Amino acid sequence: MKTISNLSIAGLKVQGYDSCQVSQLSEIRLGIRFAYGTCAGVILLGLVFQNEYFYYISLLISFGGMFPPRHPIDYIYNGIIRHLLKKPAIPKRPPQSRFACSIALFWMILIVLSWHQEYYWISSALAGALVMQAGIVTFTDICFPSMIYNFFSNKLSVSSSKTSIIEHQDFHKC
Repeated sequence: MKTISNLSIAGLKVQGYDSCQVSQLSEIRLGIRFAYGTCAGVILLGLVFQNEYFYYISLLISFGGMFPPRHPIDYIYNGIIRHLLKKPAIPKRPPQSRFACSIALFWMILIVLSWHQEYYWISSALAGALVMQAGIVTFTDICFPSMIYNFFSNKLSVSSSKTSIIEHQDFHKC
C-alpha cells in the first residue's frame, strides 16, 4: 500500500469521500484525480491552441459531471485505465463533486461567451484560472468548490483529532 498524506486524506474527505478508509483513499486517489486532470488538460489545449472546440468539449464534460452517479471521465477510468493499472474502481461521485462540476460549467459558459464576443484575453484569463484550480485538485486533492458546498450545506464539522480531518454528518459509501 502506498502512503497518502494527511493533506490528501483531508482533501478527499472534504470532497465527500468521508466513509472511505485511508487504505481505500490511497487506492482510489489516482482515479478521483484523473477526471480533474483530464478536464484541466482539455481546457489547457484550448488555451494553448486558442481553439474554442476544446472549450466546448470541456463544457460538455462539466455538464455531464453534474449528474449522478459518475463523472463522464470516470467511465473511461473505470472501464479501461484502472484495469491497466490494476486499481479498484472509483466509487460514485458525492454531491461535492457534482457541485464542483456545476461551478466548472458556469465558468466554461463564461469562457465560451467571452470567446464569442471576441474578448479573447478574458476568455484566456478565465481558462487559465480554471486550469489552475483543476491543477490544484489534481495534484493536492484540495477542492475549493467542495469547501464552498460544505460551507453552504452546513455539513461541516471539524473533528478534534490530531490531524484535523474534516468529517461530514452524512457519509458517502466508498
